[in-house]
Amino acid sequence: MEFHSALEAAQCAIEIQRILAKRNHDVPSERRIEIRVGIHIGDLEQIESATKFDPLSVRISFDVGVKFWFERQFEMAANQLEQTVPMDPSNSLAYDFLGQILWKLNKSAEAFSAFDKTNTLNGVFNAEEMAEMRKAYETAGLSAYLRKESELMQKGLAQGNYQSALQIALHYAAAGSDSEALDWPEKAAQEHTPWLPELKVDATWDALRLQPRFIALLKRIGLEE
Repeated sequence: MEFHSALEAAQCAIEIQRILAKRNHDVPSERRIEIRVGIHIGDLEQIESATKFDPLSVRISFDVGVKFWFERQFEMAANQLEQTVPMDPSNSLAYDFLGQILWKLNKSAEAFSAFDKTNTLNGVFNAEEMAEMRKAYETAGLSAYLRKESELMQKGLAQGNYQSALQIALHYAAAGSDSEALDWPEKAAQEHTPWLPELKVDATWDALRLQPRFIALLKRIGLEE
């Protein structure tokens, strides 16, 4: 497939990944379709400049926010995604990224609201499970909320429902649960999870980058320095 610009390529990549993630949620492992599509992070400069020509584009606004996140420009990423979510209030992925960024900025209450909105929109957890996660936050903070979320995802996995091993790992990493965070990317590698290359750039993993297990994982999947 040929694209006339990096912007068109990014839009196509994001849409394909969203559709596949939704499809794979309730599909047995042997019937899941898992691929990796994307563009080089450097090409996203074109996306940022495109906002000047189409400032109301949800996709462009989201892509710029993610670019700032990967570049560790957290304040700019938060500002960008805070502009994005009102443009598309049903965009759960934008809320999820916003939650990660706000947590990095030590804005736990705002991050909780963004994560809670993500889970409400996705509809993966039932009312009882949502209440469990909220209770964890009220009693022990956002790290407890993220750990509870990963525990409930593992429960769903044990019941035969597809759950992203990498997403479980991300929650543990954000919660500061290093051992569990390093267990799950290895499982994601075994499953050939399509978003594995983002381990190289995702700021959620920064605290673990010097860990021997993390270095070995990057080497095994061809992402070492």
